[in-house]
Amino acid sequence: MPQFFDPALLLRNGAALAWGAMETLALASAALALSLACGLLGWLCRASARRPLRWVGFGYVELFRNTPTLVYLYLFYFGLPAIGLHLGAFVYAVLALGIQGGAYVTEIIRGAYAAIAEDQRMAARALGLRHWQSLLLIELPQMFSVAFPALGNQVISILLGTALASVIAVPELTYRLQIIGDSTYQYFSVFSMDAVTYLILAQLLSQAFQAADRRWFGRWRSRR
Repeated sequence: MPQFFDPALLLRNGAALAWGAMETLALASAALALSLACGLLGWLCRASARRPLRWVGFGYVELFRNTPTLVYLYLFYFGLPAIGLHLGAFVYAVLALGIQGGAYVTEIIRGAYAAIAEDQRMAARALGLRHWQSLLLIELPQMFSVAFPALGNQVISILLGTALASVIAVPELTYRLQIIGDSTYQYFSVFSMDAVTYLILAQLLSQAFQAADRRWFGRWRSRR
């Protein structure tokens, strides 16, 4: 084993690794909740009959899907305190990851809505269902099944994006391991552990989403 790789470093710093992983999962969970809320709001704007709202939804998606996450981390971290909003590094990271993630969720929901056959909406109207009843009882369950795999990918993307929060000193996994690297100068060992931990977390999430997809929607997809 090369000298620049020290597996014993993992044992000596297991507590820091565990706390960093927990902070990463907390950050990813909060950012996911915000991205789902923003995504739903963005889709409602894009699907609105009012042109100004459609333009707002379109501008939101295009702006946040075509600019780097790092820009928003710095923008919130340095910009919001300048106008008197001192919310803490964790909240700034949640805002950056969640609002930008919402732009992708908007498109996931829009694609799921477009996947529902227009005939089903017409049949719902023929049965006397109102628009909101059709959306709630007929379209949303199908939209969720269509969007679920893509939402799983988005969850993993948000999880991996939490590593960027280290640049604003959020004590998540990458930040804690970087501190260990700065004190030991064993950067190869440190960031190898970082990569392996993210790989394990991402694989666990991926397997969980695949299992849930098979359990909840497997029969429905087999009948389509």
